[in-house]
Amino acid sequence: MRGLKRVFGVGPKQKFAVTLENLMAMRSFLDFSKPADVMWWAAALTAFFGCFRKDNVTVDKESSFNSSANLSRGDFAPHNGCWENVFEGPLWVRVRRSKTNQSRAKVHYVPLMPIPGAVLCPVAAVVRAFALSPTVNADSALFYSVKSPGDFQPLSHQIFVHRTKELISSIGRNPDNYSGHSFRIGAATLSFSLTPRHELINVLGDWASDAYLGYNRATPQTKCLLPALMSLQAARVARACISPS
Repeated sequence: MRGLKRVFGVGPKQKFAVTLENLMAMRSFLDFSKPADVMWWAAALTAFFGCFRKDNVTVDKESSFNSSANLSRGDFAPHNGCWENVFEGPLWVRVRRSKTNQSRAKVHYVPLMPIPGAVLCPVAAVVRAFALSPTVNADSALFYSVKSPGDFQPLSHQIFVHRTKELISSIGRNPDNYSGHSFRIGAATLSFSLTPRHELINVLGDWASDAYLGYNRATPQTKCLLPALMSLQAARVARACISPS
């Protein structure tokens, strides 16, 4: 049906990017005394800074967690192997299966960089969430939803996206414009504004093609950049043409 809609001119609606500013605003509505909000925040920052799909940080259903297919605790490792010194280098995430690697033909490694002292630090968020996990073995789920005190279940797509939309609404934005994929879009959009080396974006997000180029949700400032340069060049040409010979 989606293919038919594209053929007949009714394409899928593009979702908006989650930005760093959005994350900061949403954080003000979180209650970190609640394990569910601690888990959501860790999943959100992991998805954003790792440029992950929601499938990487959540599970399809609570009962469908599979450590060989889903990210688990054992897929997270400090650069020196010591959790006590986790903030001294990148926290490496091993991705053995994804949308573009369903046969597990390769292993993709993503570094989460610590941001010491910053509330947006993904490593600090992961460490905090892991401390709340009911189990600590390598095959346990990555993040959990909390149904009731002591009732931890692997964090599902539905719960993650539902909380995301609640928070998006809380900061005054239309939740219909956002999805669990908005974190990946946001990471790619930010990356386009930070470096001209777009191949690095492809490497980070592990795209199998140049589809990553379509993830650039340009900000108003970015959209104005090229027209501003064109206007500047036009002004130079105009001055040159009317200057005395």
